[in-house]
Amino acid sequence: MSIAHAEPKMNGTIYFMTEVEHNNKTGVTNTTISDKSSSLYLSDEVALNNDLWLKWQLGSFIYFDSDNWNGWGTADSYVALNSYKNLGTVKMGYISTPMNSIYLNPFDTNSSILKFSKISRFGQRRVSMAYESPWKNGFQFKFNVSPGSNVPRSNNDWKPDKKRDGDWVFGWGVDYYHPNNGFNAHYAAEYASNNSPTETKDFQAHAFMAGYSKDKISVDAAFQYAKNTCDGFSCWGVWKDEKGNVAGSYDTEINNTKEFMVSGSYKVGNFKPKIGFAYGKSSIGEDYKHVAVSTDYSFSKQTSATLGAGWLKENVNPKYEGDLPKKSSYAVGMVFKHRY
Repeated sequence: MSIAHAEPKMNGTIYFMTEVEHNNKTGVTNTTISDKSSSLYLSDEVALNNDLWLKWQLGSFIYFDSDNWNGWGTADSYVALNSYKNLGTVKMGYISTPMNSIYLNPFDTNSSILKFSKISRFGQRRVSMAYESPWKNGFQFKFNVSPGSNVPRSNNDWKPDKKRDGDWVFGWGVDYYHPNNGFNAHYAAEYASNNSPTETKDFQAHAFMAGYSKDKISVDAAFQYAKNTCDGFSCWGVWKDEKGNVAGSYDTEINNTKEFMVSGSYKVGNFKPKIGFAYGKSSIGEDYKHVAVSTDYSFSKQTSATLGAGWLKENVNPKYEGDLPKKSSYAVGMVFKHRY
C-alpha cells in the first residue's frame, strides 16, 4: 500500500488591540494594550487509502499579555481519522465542543463589553473524543464526549480532579448551510451530570442560531437556554484560605437563564459595519442588556483593522455588588488582525 504524504501546514492569526473600559458604578476607567488570541496551527494529513485519512493538528495560543492559556496545545489539538465521503471524522484530543463551534459572539475583540461575552460563555474546549458526520444535503452532525476526570470544576478553581470521575460531559449539535441562497442554521447542546453549582443537579445548555449570509449582507439571530448553571451570567468562582487552598465557592445558587442575540453587517467597499444586541434574564431575577457596534476595514484578504464600541447594563445579585446591584459599563477599542 502506498501512502501519500504532504508537508505540514502552518497558519494562524496575529492580534494587537487597545481598549478603554469605563464602569459607571465605580467610576473606574481602564485602558489596556492586549492580544485577543494570537495563534499558531500546525497540521498534516496522510492518505491511508482512497477515502481514509490520518490527520493531526497542534493548535497553540501565543498571545503576549497572559500566561494562563499560552503554550503548546492550548487551542484545538487532536489526532483524527477522516473518511470525508462515507463515515465522517473521529477526533481525540483537546477539542472545541459543539457549544464552542456555534458562534454566538460575532465581534472579534477582547473586551467583555465590546463582544457578547455572556451569551457565548458556555463555549470552550475539552479533552475529549468527537465525531463529525460527512456533509450531506447541507447538514453535518456533531457529537462530543469528555471523561469526568478530564473536566475542570468551577468549585475547584477550574482544575481537573478525580471527584468528577464518572460524571462525563456530553455535547452534540447540527449545522445546516443552504448551497445557494445563503441561509444557515445551527443547534448545539451540552449536558453534564451533577455539574450544578451545588453539584446535586445536572447542568444543560441549548443554543439555536439561524442566519443569512450572502454577498455583502449577513444577519444572525440566536436563542440560548441553560439549566442548573452558575449564579448570574458568569461564574463568580472560589475563595481560598490563607494558604491558598480552595476553601469554598461563591456559586451556590441554582440558576436557569434565557438569552437571545441579533446581529447584522453590511459590506461597503473595504468597510464592513456591524451592529448587535443581546439580552438575558435569569430565574433568580438577574438580567442584562448588551449593545455592540464595530466597523472593519480590510487592507487585504489577510489584514484588517476594527473600531468598536459597546454598552452593557446589568442587574446583578446584590450579595456580590453591595448596595448598588444595577451597573452599566461602556468601552471603545481598536483591533489589528493579520492572518498568515
